[in-house]
Amino acid sequence: MQTTSKAFRVPEFSVTRRYSDFLWLYKVLNTNNPGVVVPPPPEKQAVGRFDENFVESRRAALERMVNRICQHPILLHDGDLKLFLESESLSQDIKNREKQSPLPAESKGFLGFGGGISSSKFIETDDVWLPFLALVSGALL
Repeated sequence: MQTTSKAFRVPEFSVTRRYSDFLWLYKVLNTNNPGVVVPPPPEKQAVGRFDENFVESRRAALERMVNRICQHPILLHDGDLKLFLESESLSQDIKNREKQSPLPAESKGFLGFGGGISSSKFIETDDVWLPFLALVSGALL
């Protein structure tokens, strides 16, 4: 990643993330930003998950997810997004953060029953592939 934003410690950095890290990011952004539509990660797949074509297609989908999050005017400023993008030991930083302020329990909806309409499926509406560069307030991230 490259950025000219002063919000980040260094202008260039690289991190490695697991699929579960993207699931964490999706969950925490939804919790932190109620009412904001957060682009979800691609669906999980058990069979063929090590196939080269599948791995590349998932990588591209996760890249699109992060690009769209970084282009959102509200999500862009979320501290957990910054943690996700910069942390060199994300799982440990998440554990430390949760010890300091655990996430609130999920709501069971109206009268304690599962409530609301919820969907984690994200359907791509355009065929444009975005390189893994995100814009931060007009600056290249």
